[in-house]
Parts: sequence; structure tokens; C-alpha cells
Amino acid sequence: MPKPAGRSGFGGRSRSSGPCTLCFAVAAGGFAAGAGAQEVYDPQVPRGTLRIALSTDYSSSWKRYRPGPDGAPGGEPTSLGEDFSGPAGTRLFPSLAGYEEAVARAAGGEHALRLGTISASAERNSVRLSFAADVGVLDWLSVGATVPLIRNETEFSMHFAADSANAGFGPAGGASAVAGFLAGLGGAVGEYEAFRASACAADPQSAGCVEATTRLSDARQLRDALADMYGAPVAPLADSPAGMAIGARLAALAQAFEAAGIEGLPTVAPLASSPLDLEGLQGLVTDPRLGIAATHPLAHWTSLWGLGDVEVRADARLWETGGAGDAFRAAAGAGLTVTLPTGAQDDPANFMDAGFGDGQTDVVLRGWAHARWGARFGAWTDVRYGLQLAGTTERRVFDAYFLVPPAGVQRRVRWNPGDYQAVVVAPWFRLADDLAVLAGYRYVRKGADAFSPAGADSPETETAEPLELSPLALGSETTSARIHVGGVFRRGRAPAGSIWPTEVRATYRRVVSGTGIVPVTGTFEVRMRFQAALWGRGGTPQQ
Repeated sequence: MPKPAGRSGFGGRSRSSGPCTLCFAVAAGGFAAGAGAQEVYDPQVPRGTLRIALSTDYSSSWKRYRPGPDGAPGGEPTSLGEDFSGPAGTRLFPSLAGYEEAVARAAGGEHALRLGTISASAERNSVRLSFAADVGVLDWLSVGATVPLIRNETEFSMHFAADSANAGFGPAGGASAVAGFLAGLGGAVGEYEAFRASACAADPQSAGCVEATTRLSDARQLRDALADMYGAPVAPLADSPAGMAIGARLAALAQAFEAAGIEGLPTVAPLASSPLDLEGLQGLVTDPRLGIAATHPLAHWTSLWGLGDVEVRADARLWETGGAGDAFRAAAGAGLTVTLPTGAQDDPANFMDAGFGDGQTDVVLRGWAHARWGARFGAWTDVRYGLQLAGTTERRVFDAYFLVPPAGVQRRVRWNPGDYQAVVVAPWFRLADDLAVLAGYRYVRKGADAFSPAGADSPETETAEPLELSPLALGSETTSARIHVGGVFRRGRAPAGSIWPTEVRATYRRVVSGTGIVPVTGTFEVRMRFQAALWGRGGTPQQ
């Protein structure tokens, strides 16, 4: 049973997560060797029997739930593409927030970065091949393991238009032009500092001193703001409102400086001459010199096959009543599952990646009960509590709702995922002796994740500036509800001493509600099971 991911879904790297959703997979076998009619759900294997299950499922997520303002439930889910669509500014590129603020200071007014407009569509898919084996050790006890292989895919398409853009790659003339401009500006400001000192020497309260002091403060602020602005990979377009406002401030300062006998203050700042195109936008994302350093562009991505999180388990039947021919029959039991950290986590610098596992261990306690009324109708209940043990993870420490966080905040941190509880209720109806239809409802609640520094032995924490880690937990406390429908074909008798297919099952599952960051996932699964006798009377088919 795949666990709830500790990362938060597409575009949100809380990467609670994440989150892939908690999937419910039911093991099959029989209530007890030699018992009566085969049950639709049966988590145990007859003593002395090997049961092998081969399953494949295809999952697709195209929307996600997300919290509203102040953490309130988000209501209707939003499309994954919508997170990337709209004006291309600091919402999408938070690493340029400092540039935006610097331009506002340089232009002397409010400024919102706009590189253009993006229209994107996105869908996350995964294919899982699972190989499971269970052995009936005693009449009431079985043990087993599941090994999953996973391939992930992000279908992503993007249209970019530089309409209403106010910035582009620049500035014109490159680094040498910027260096010359800042040197000229700094030299002129230095000369004006000497002029101001002379004007204030005789009378600091004089009108000339006050005017010179005000003018010098304005010049220093402009110089510092432009120096900060040129630290970004983009610059205002020369004909944009910000570009023209910067030019007007420089011209006004030059006129004031000339009145003081100081010449040489540059009046034309090197600015961008043209907006970005799609190639330039992708370069902003992937070029390691530009601050984001993504390992993959904002484009379609498919992973290789990878090993997921391996599960080992034990199930015990603790109580049962009724026999094969009785009008009512029921059984209950308990189990323990340990999910191992064998799956690789996603690359925090690849915003299309989904990873194969969480890199930490889960211990899951379960209780189950199954009841049948007559020969046609029954119901299954499964209750689980998952304790997610702490592990380490590589994250970009940023608000989960920012989609393209900068490389400078990437850290290896200690991650303590929130525990989770799951309840499944699944009625079934038998259409014929070997054929039944299924339905069900599953509710999962997951607690908030917690993060702390990775420890003194981590090179990242020794050399990198400490960061506030609380943004990583945004949206990681979740609830979700899922329904499923399907059918199962189960054979009655089979030749003694042979390996025979005992079951073919097809199920469709879909998330129908959620709070926190929860992907709206639809999954179609097909599973086949085979049994073989290992010793004693194991493998006796149940009728």
C-alpha cells in the first residue's frame, strides 16, 4: 500500500509534498484453509500456500486542492497548468523579488515585474508495476512483501507571449557597460559629497546645506538601487514606464550636479532593448548563472523506471464466526506493514520530477473486518494508522506555492512527516459464483510535517546560511476522500498440485475531496493472483 507522500503535489515543494495519495490495496487469499466460499476480500493466505500477485496501475493527476487564504479549505480544485499560467513575474520567479524591489526604488514608485504572459497545461502520470508474494505460515498468520517499479511522466506544454512586458534580458552592452555606468555614477556622487561637505561647513542649517543634503541622499539611493537592480539577470526595457522613470531621475540629478559644477553623471542607464522569448524564459529557469539552475526546463518530462518503496507485512486472523454454508459469516484481524526507504526522492531542482519514494520508513498498524450476509452480499472495513519515521530530504526552502524557487535556498534538512489515519468501507455484491462487483469509500487524514536542520555533520548546514524552515510545511496537513468501483473474477476449483490463477481484479479509484495540498488523482488498476502449494495441505482451493 503506497503511503501518503510527504511532499505536496505539482509545483509545490513542501514536495508534501506531493502528495501522492494514500492508496488502498487489499491482499487476497482465504479466511482459512478448507473453509467455504471464497470471499471477495481476504487478507490471508492458507497455510502452506504461496500466493503471487502481479498488478499494474496507471494514475493521472490534472488538478489539485489547495488551501485558501489563511489556510482555509480551498473549495474547488485548480488545474496544475493554472499554477504556471498568467503574468510571468515574481509569483512564478520569486528569485526576482529583490530585482522588483530595486527597480521600484530606482524608478521612485511602485513596480511589478512582467516578463510576459504564460499559458500552460500540465498533467502528472505514473505507471506502477507491483510484484507481491505472500506465504501462509499458520492457519491464522501470513507474511509477505511487495516490490513496486515506477515510471513517472509530467505532460507539460507552455505558450509564452511577451505582451505588456516591462523587462528583458539585458542590459544592452553587457557587464562592461554596466560597470562603466556604475563607475561614472559613483564618481559623480563622490564629487557631490565633497560639494555638500563644503556647503555645510559654514552653516549646517543653511538652505544650501539642506538642499545639498537632500540631493545627495537621493543620489545615493538611486546609485544603490541601480547597483541592486543590475545584480539580476533581467533589466527594465528602455521604453517601459520604469525605464523612462529611471532616465528622468538621472537627468534631474545631472542637471542639479551641473549647477554645483559637477559634470560626468551619466544620464542614460544601460537597459534591456527587447523582451524575452520562450527560449530566453527557459534559459532563465535552467542557466546556472541566473539563480534558479533547474536541471530540466519547464517542458514535458519522463523518468526511467525506478524502484519504489518496498513493503513487508504480516497479517493475523484474530476472530471468525460462521461457516461456508451459514447465512452469516464474519472474520476480523490485524496486521503490521513496514514501508522501507528504497525509492529515490525527486530532484528538488527538477520542477517536473515526482520521485519514486519518500526516503524514510513507515510503520503501519491495521485492523480489518469482513462480513457476508447470504451468498451474494458482503462488506469489508480496513482501518490503518501510519507512523512516518523521520528521515532526511533535499528541498528548496521556500513557500510551497512558489513554483520555481531559487537555487540558493536548496538545503538538506531533517524531515519528520505527519502521521496518518485511513478508514476504508467497501461493500460488494456477487453477480455469479465467480464474479462480483465492488464499491468503496476511503478517508485519510494526515498530520502536518515538521522540519529541522540536518545536523552539524552535514556540509550543507556548515557552509550555508541558516533558513527558516516553516514554509516547507505549508499545505502538508491534509485530508482526502476517495471512492472506488470495480469487479473481481475468482476461480473456484483448480487442479491439485499446480500453480493456478485465482483472481483477476480491475478497480478505478478517484479522489473526490481534499483539504491542504491534495492532488485530484484518478487510478485504474488491474491485478492477477496465482497460488501454489508449498507444504502440507497448502494451496487447497476454497469453495
